[in-house]
Amino acid sequence: MANNLIEMYLNLYSNLTKSKTLDTKMMTSLLVGVHRAYPYSKMKNDLFEQHLQTLYTLVHQVNFRMRVVAMVLIKNIVSKRAQLLKCPIEDRFYNLVFGQLIEPDLQICSRQDAFINLLLSVINEDTVVERKEAFVKRMLQVALNSQHDLALKLMTAISKIKGYNADLCVNNLEEKHENVDEEDENLGSWVHRQSHKPNKKCDLLARNPRAARPDNYFEYYLLKRSYDPPLAQAAQTLIKN
Repeated sequence: MANNLIEMYLNLYSNLTKSKTLDTKMMTSLLVGVHRAYPYSKMKNDLFEQHLQTLYTLVHQVNFRMRVVAMVLIKNIVSKRAQLLKCPIEDRFYNLVFGQLIEPDLQICSRQDAFINLLLSVINEDTVVERKEAFVKRMLQVALNSQHDLALKLMTAISKIKGYNADLCVNNLEEKHENVDEEDENLGSWVHRQSHKPNKKCDLLARNPRAARPDNYFEYYLLKRSYDPPLAQAAQTLIKN
C-alpha cells in the first residue's frame, strides 16, 4: 500500500504540473503523503531515482516549513542510494541544503529545529572536510545576522559539530585571529589576507560548499563581542573548547 501511495502521489504531482493546475496547498498535501509513506515502503531504489528530480523541483515550490520535509525525504533516498552503490552522496543534495541556510524564510520558519537537525546529520555524516568547514562558516555568517533564538540554535549546533568532527580547523583559525588581536594589528588586514593556497580563494556566495573554501572564521571574533550576552558567551565557549 505504501508503494502504491507513493507512486500515486508523485504521478499526480507530475500530471498536475503539466496541466498547470497544481496549487501550493495541493503540493503540500502530496509532499506530506510521500513523506509519511516512505518509511513503510519497499520500493526499489531505482524507482525512487525516477522521481528524485520531481522531489528536487518540488522543494522550490513550497514554503520553507515543507521544504524541510522534502529535504529530509531526499536525504533518505540519496543516502540509501549511496549505501547500496557504495558511492558518495551527490553534490546536488549538499548544494540544496547549503543554499537554504541563507534563505530569508529560515528566519521566521516554524521548523527551525527540524532544519538544524537535518544540518547536523548532513554535516556529521559527510566525509569531505572542506565541505564541512564551509557549512560551519555559513552557519556562523547566518548566526551573526540573525535574531537571538536562531543565532543561539546555530551556535549550539556548531558546538555539536565540533564535538563530532575533530578534523575541522575551527580552533586553529580562531587562534590566529586572537594572536592578531593581542598584537593590536588591524583586523581588516587579517580578515582579507590572501589564503596560503593562491589558486583557491574563499567564495562566500558559492552555491557549492566545495567551492566556498573558507580561509578563516573571524565571525567568532564578532560574535564574541555581541551586544547579546548569551550569544557572546556561546561564542566565547566555542573558542575555548
